[in-house]
Amino acid sequence: MPAFGIKNTPNWQDTYFIGDAAMTIPPACGNGLSMAIFSGRLAAEYAVKRQVHEFKTMWNERCASQMFWGKTLHMLMLNPSLNRPVVGLTHYFPVIAKKLFELTRQPI
Repeated sequence: MPAFGIKNTPNWQDTYFIGDAAMTIPPACGNGLSMAIFSGRLAAEYAVKRQVHEFKTMWNERCASQMFWGKTLHMLMLNPSLNRPVVGLTHYFPVIAKKLFELTRQPI
């Protein structure tokens, strides 16, 4: 299984890692393309000010929660004894599915 999460990128001067170079997104997050585009937009904003370290800090802050919930949901779905009850609950309580969806998506 791939190591999902924000990658520990080198601290190269004036280098902004974005998209797949910055992170490996769990399939449960489902919006990898929008995250890649967002990282590019964020990198452009910080590149104008030449703030590489501030960019990495902001990128980590913006993605940490989404990555946590994406990895958690991914592990849950890989475990049949856990995923069946959760999926069953979402049938009776759709608000659970909606909340899981929201937790694994980044508002842009």
